Amino acid sequence: RMTTKSTREWAESLTALLQARVGEFRARTVELVGQCDGQAIGLEVERHAQEITNELGRALMREALRVADTVKPEVTINGELWGNRRLQRGNYETVFGEVPLDRSSYQRSGRGRVMVPVDLRMGIVERRYTPLVARIATRTVALMPPSDGEGLLTEIGVCLLSKSTLHRV
Repeated sequence: RMTTKSTREWAESLTALLQARVGEFRARTVELVGQCDGQAIGLEVERHAQEITNELGRALMREALRVADTVKPEVTINGELWGNRRLQRGNYETVFGEVPLDRSSYQRSGRGRVMVPVDLRMGIVERRYTPLVARIATRTVALMPPSDGEGLLTEIGVCLLSKSTLHRV
């Protein structure tokens, strides 16, 4: 659990990041307007805004994943005790892009299976995809070929998945 002080520090760092990025956005937009000479700049402006929004979204999702993790030496899951806690690097695909995270993993005594509490708590699919990404991927594949789906998701700017990932998921 985060303390009030750590919550405040996290919020302050996120606010500073957002203020800096919004300042960059405004300056770039002013620059583009000054140079447009009758050319439409909306697409570039929107893509820049999407990039900033995705950056903020990744920071928020990283924090949500951290909060959903645990640092206890042992955890009980479905009535079974899991121990031998280890930190493992995981990469989570969110609608805002990839979020790397060092997360706890556990094993039962004498057993090879590994349990990752953050994956269970957040409903992670295939140890990588957030539930919304999994829903978007499956719906995309249901409506169009994976290569078209990859192009559409790239154009939208969220949930950037390759055609091979779309085909597999």
